[in-house]
Amino acid sequence: MANFTAILDLVEHILTIIALTSGIIVAWLGLATWRKQIAGETEHDLARRTLKVVYEFRETVFWSRTVGLFEDTNARSQAISSSMQGFNIILIEVEALWGKELKELVYNIQSMGYRILAALELERRKKIKINKEHDSILVASTNKSDKFSQELENMIEKLQVNLQPKLLIRKKRIWKRRNKIKS
Repeated sequence: MANFTAILDLVEHILTIIALTSGIIVAWLGLATWRKQIAGETEHDLARRTLKVVYEFRETVFWSRTVGLFEDTNARSQAISSSMQGFNIILIEVEALWGKELKELVYNIQSMGYRILAALELERRKKIKINKEHDSILVASTNKSDKFSQELENMIEKLQVNLQPKLLIRKKRIWKRRNKIKS
């Protein structure tokens, strides 16, 4: 009988160790999954916010360059400046999370706004004669086919291509979760 209780105690200790080890492994795997989920959500959120700032900027640029909508140079400058404010925070976050290459893509888009602001300031001061390059920066064609609009659209497309995988991370995870529930 003494042997039986000793064996029972040993089995109890072994099962306790196995249960504790299993609990630690499950907790570790859960934390690893949680970290991946947080990283994916962070990337998705930043990609979404970056594109939102860029799209709002693009629309402001288009409308501020449309002839007849903004005759007042100060109003045009203010509209462009306001739409560019979102870039300042985004640029820091983009560099911190994805590095200088993507930051440069976003900055190049922002720099288009600086080009417009500079041209507007020169026009406001009447420092230059209107020439084709200056006019092409300040005035958009109605179908966005002018050189400046095309340059901006090309930059945005390049950014979209780089951010698309970061936006799909969350979609893939949601799709997987939904399909697990269905099966």
